[in-house]
Amino acid sequence: PTLNFNNYEYQRIHLDGIIKPYIYEGIISLDDPNGSMYAHGYADFTDKWSNIQTNIKIRNFRPHDLLLTEEREGFGYSANISADFSGNSPDNIIGELRIDSLLTTTPKDTFLMKELTMNANVAADGGYRILGINSDFMNAFFEGELEVEKLTEDLTRIVGENLPSLTTPSTKRYTTARKGDNNFTVDINLQASKF
Repeated sequence: PTLNFNNYEYQRIHLDGIIKPYIYEGIISLDDPNGSMYAHGYADFTDKWSNIQTNIKIRNFRPHDLLLTEEREGFGYSANISADFSGNSPDNIIGELRIDSLLTTTPKDTFLMKELTMNANVAADGGYRILGINSDFMNAFFEGELEVEKLTEDLTRIVGENLPSLTTPSTKRYTTARKGDNNFTVDINLQASKF
């Protein structure tokens, strides 16, 4: 089967799934000359805490050739993505998102990120959140009272106060903004990387 979207006809699409009240499980695959993808997913919304699990494999995905963007001509992407998490809002999600073998090809070069893992958890006593990011180029650890919605604003404010040369006019407004409700410690380590 094919699908026409944005004036592009996607080739060899396969959908298969089971839908029950509040539970969805299925696969979607695409085997197109400009990219292939296989995704298996499971979502359970029967409880107060939703549970979502997915595995996705992307190979030679070329958004420009698929007419999804006018930019990035000649760029291609491949990756393996898996996620397993539960929760009902960004502020209480527990689980892991993993991206490995992210390969970006450009007309001039190739970049490989071996792995990026993001973990979200709650301390054993339930008192505070723990967020971790590990990758080829950065490791970060957040611990404390965290509201994800306000985290970007708070991190931008912290950077503006401590590393003003890294701020731009659009980010400087956060340096004098009210302090968020977040109360956390953060440890970030950056590594040299070609990615």
